[in-house]
Amino acid sequence: MYEKKRNKNLAIAYAYAGFGYSGREQRCLITLWTRESRFDHLARNSRSTAYGIAQLLSEKSRDPAIQILRGLRYIEHRY
Repeated sequence: MYEKKRNKNLAIAYAYAGFGYSGREQRCLITLWTRESRFDHLARNSRSTAYGIAQLLSEKSRDPAIQILRGLRYIEHRY
């Protein structure tokens, strides 16, 4: 549980510092990733190759920081 809380705090910090997320954007990110993985960097999707906090397809890194950055970059690029 401690790791998940640490991962969540790391995601909020990265989202704010690197991508300018605040207020509503942070709440949306928390809701999304809580539903996807509960901020578990080892979460697996049994129906696809999605893995990690952001449930990215074919994610290979077990490092929460890398998963968070890749997830934030994906969101920025996609939306």
